[in-house]
Amino acid sequence: NEIEVEERALNKFHTESFEMRPDIRSDAMKAYNHEFFEEEDVNDKLNQFVVNFQTAYEGPNTISHQLSIPIAHDGEYAERGQDEDLPLGREFQDFVNCFTLKHGSEANGRHIQKLVDQLYIYMHSPEFRDLSTSERLAYNQLSIKCLQVLRAMIHNWAIQVPPEGSQGQKSAEERVMKKVSRIQDTINKAKATRKLIPLLSHPNDDIARETLALLASLLFGGNRQVQASFEEYFLGTREEQFFHDLRLRMQRSAVAMRERRALLAQHQAKVERAKKLAETLRVRTTAGKASGATFAQAAAEMASGDVELQERLEEDAKAEEAEDASAEKLEKFRDDGYIELVLRILGFLCDGQQRAIQNYLREQPDNIKTVNLVAETVEYLHLFQNNLDEGNMDIVTQLLQTLVEYTGGNMENQAVIFDMQVITDINLLLRFELPSPKDKRPDWQDRLDKVIRLKDTIMNLLSNMVEMSDEATQKLARQIGDTIHLDTLHNAMLLAFKFGHRLRKMDEPRVDLSDASFTLGFKILHFCKRLDDFKPAGRKWTRHHPLSEEEKTAWDYFNDNTMSIEVMHEDVLQRVYFRVEDQRSLREEVKEQLKWGVNRDSPADKIRDFVSWSEDIRTDMEYQKQLRAHWLAAVFMNGSHVWYYGLLLVTMFLNVFMLATWEAPFDLFQVLPEVPSYYNTVLYIFGGLHLFFALSVAITFFISNLPNFVLPGFTEYFRAEKLKQLALEQSQDGEPEVVVAEEEHYNQISWFGLTSIYHILLVVLSALSLPYKGYFYCFHLLHVVVNNDLLARVLQSVTRNGRSLLWVSVLGFVIIYIYSVASFALLRISFDRNEGLFCETLGQCVLTNVKNGLLSTLGDVIGTHFYSFKGPGIRILFDLSFFIIITTIGLNIIFGIIVDTFSELRDEKWRAQSDMGSVCFICGILSYEFEKRGKGFKHHVKHDHNMWAYLFFFIHLFSKDDNDMTATEHYIMTKMKEKEIDFFPLNQALCLASKEDESKEQLDELKTMVQRLLDRVEKEEATERRKIFHREQEQWERKASQAFRTSVSFGQETASLLASQLSPHGEDDENP
Repeated sequence: NEIEVEERALNKFHTESFEMRPDIRSDAMKAYNHEFFEEEDVNDKLNQFVVNFQTAYEGPNTISHQLSIPIAHDGEYAERGQDEDLPLGREFQDFVNCFTLKHGSEANGRHIQKLVDQLYIYMHSPEFRDLSTSERLAYNQLSIKCLQVLRAMIHNWAIQVPPEGSQGQKSAEERVMKKVSRIQDTINKAKATRKLIPLLSHPNDDIARETLALLASLLFGGNRQVQASFEEYFLGTREEQFFHDLRLRMQRSAVAMRERRALLAQHQAKVERAKKLAETLRVRTTAGKASGATFAQAAAEMASGDVELQERLEEDAKAEEAEDASAEKLEKFRDDGYIELVLRILGFLCDGQQRAIQNYLREQPDNIKTVNLVAETVEYLHLFQNNLDEGNMDIVTQLLQTLVEYTGGNMENQAVIFDMQVITDINLLLRFELPSPKDKRPDWQDRLDKVIRLKDTIMNLLSNMVEMSDEATQKLARQIGDTIHLDTLHNAMLLAFKFGHRLRKMDEPRVDLSDASFTLGFKILHFCKRLDDFKPAGRKWTRHHPLSEEEKTAWDYFNDNTMSIEVMHEDVLQRVYFRVEDQRSLREEVKEQLKWGVNRDSPADKIRDFVSWSEDIRTDMEYQKQLRAHWLAAVFMNGSHVWYYGLLLVTMFLNVFMLATWEAPFDLFQVLPEVPSYYNTVLYIFGGLHLFFALSVAITFFISNLPNFVLPGFTEYFRAEKLKQLALEQSQDGEPEVVVAEEEHYNQISWFGLTSIYHILLVVLSALSLPYKGYFYCFHLLHVVVNNDLLARVLQSVTRNGRSLLWVSVLGFVIIYIYSVASFALLRISFDRNEGLFCETLGQCVLTNVKNGLLSTLGDVIGTHFYSFKGPGIRILFDLSFFIIITTIGLNIIFGIIVDTFSELRDEKWRAQSDMGSVCFICGILSYEFEKRGKGFKHHVKHDHNMWAYLFFFIHLFSKDDNDMTATEHYIMTKMKEKEIDFFPLNQALCLASKEDESKEQLDELKTMVQRLLDRVEKEEATERRKIFHREQEQWERKASQAFRTSVSFGQETASLLASQLSPHGEDDENP
């Protein structure tokens, strides 16, 4: 309360001080304000009227109102005041519909061609160069309107794409994107790219902006035909102006960014100055209160005595008046380069790993001057190293997304951005903290979404740079591992884990934000694991320091829901990490069907059959995932084992109880047994429990296999009609397209099959057992066959070749019928009614022969009545032929088919067990290779080449949009659509390759050591030779010196001898 009183007092003092300020306006300004006060008031009201009238005319800025369509995810139709703004109102939409067919669902190619030609003629025709200013303005407005109409055709459908996570999002998005693609293709067929790109150099900035927006709309979704048109235009015309224009746009945007930053610094300085002045006023106010002076007295004292403070108050007043205008100017700061549109165009051009365009954006070898737009983009990113805030986060995310498209499967571009020190920017951007859920501001979730998208894009970029496994990528990955801040990555993963759980536990859970947060954590883990694949010996980047308990929990969560596979990409074996969202969606019974039912004739056949199975299993897994999302269905699915064993145990109890209590009734014709008095009570209690378990088993079976049921006879007809209807919807000209009929599925279940009938009888007979004293519970003992592999093979030995058995039985019946006709004609007298042999009609004769002929032989049953020896001879022929054909041959044929089928099933199981225990399912390498050179066969099939991991990867792959896939994922998806298996690592494994590489490295090290030893020996030998040479030279020098001294001494002795010989001839003679 004291603080509030002090704040109110301070505000009052400030108001009194402000009112006491002298009027510093000039006389001219005072006269102007007095003279035109009413006119300014009228102008303000007129401007407000115009704004209100425009709003009333255009209507609400919503999709449903502007397009007059009902839509579940209604949102803004256009971003008002932004680079991609569009006119609102019914008039503009009617004008757009003039150039479309079927109420905007199709584009009118002839009308679009006229719009594009109009723009091209205005740009290039000489007649338009000498227009007057008013005419040029009119044509500029016409060009802008043409560009807006073309863009609105695409925009009206693009905004109908449902948000991620909505119900039926994927199918609805595919349907909408097909319509968008058709309109884009129609505009592209009018050669729009070739004719509109020159408009980027138009002197009118609005036309250039609208051209950028239209090009971005044409490329929306990574349209392949539009990308091909751009590539053809670049390579066919040697276009240079396009690249110079985009670089100029980037430079202008950079200049505008620096100016905005300077204005923000000035504004911040003013704010700091105002804070300091407020602190000074607070101190003076406190002093005034202490002295007992009133506010008026304090203000008068400061106004008269403290001239400096008075001047500061006046300056502060002026700053306050300009503060709102300055802030508004900063908010409406215009980006003259339209950098977001430029970045979107560059990103869409490379979308889908377009290698040729990626390289051409980096270098234009056929042009005189090359513009490296990849390096220019990274250079622009450097502007935000220490200036990231919520205001520019969207543009930074777009910058990073463009870099992601540059580097998708392109090693050269990855090297360029790494050399441009993009890791430094990433280290700084990763430090941006996530907004706390405790933040009371209403937009904290939107700000959290922005930060998550920013960091998610960063991880996409880093993942692209370490995706491949060639030598260049290995070198780059090690350099990234040495420069990236791993502590920052680990903290980001921990925060992603925390926020993911917190967002789910909120009063209003944000599942989309929670999933995005978890996805970010998984991407960080996968990047760290990918770094570990390239780690030097003895180093591991993911665990370079002990983990805390909280971080270990996050690490275990992400690690337990992560799988990896090995694939071949560009003849290089590499590992791919991915997230597994729900491992329970793969049912055990489906796994058993695949393990024992896949074709194992050869490794290639095994993989092909596995891929074929995977399509049906993938559909089943997606259905199971949707099923478990419903709580009631999840109860039945999760309790399947409880229902199975509960039904079996209760069935056994009831049958044992019946054995102990049933007694035969006195009346021989009475069906129901005699039971004790307590029997009905026990029967109803356990019978009701039995019915519950039987009903649960049946419900679980039907709901878990619902998509696999077919109706024989009607299936093909309805499927063909559905395919015809789908073909008519997909055809652009109304003519039916050729559609390939669906293949037979591996896991189809007939509504009238044995399994379906069995589960229906399970419930019906359980219900009938209650009023009939439990008579039908004996049938439920057959439930022991379910989930029993041995008994299932016994039944399968009969049902597998059921058709053969059926036709053999038909043949046997025909033969018995022939014998019955003969019996009816010749042996009726031998059939004794008293012994149960009837042959008064042909039907009775047939039934009698079938019964007695199969149980024993007709010769033993039918009596003999002969009147001559001719009778026994014919009877012997009749009995022996029947015994040989039916009893001996026919029944043995049936038994042989059953026994052979059982043996075949046993051999198949043995071969499958042998194959699973000794050969890797994926690579086909024998187990002893891994025992000898790897970490063991079990470790290999569980971690390196887990066949179920490949199934989950297919689920992961088909759940992603084509344009969001990495280069490896895009390659695998293409191969799967082409029914090829080149991406499977047949006869290859990284664990064996690493051992070979280690052996090769050891051999190279040995060679290096030997070479060093040889060099050292040669060096020592050379040194020794030099020493010997020096010693020999020294010896020679000593000998030469000694010889020289000897010769000198000999010369001196000779000279002295001659002198002594000449001295007696005369003392005055000179010594010669």
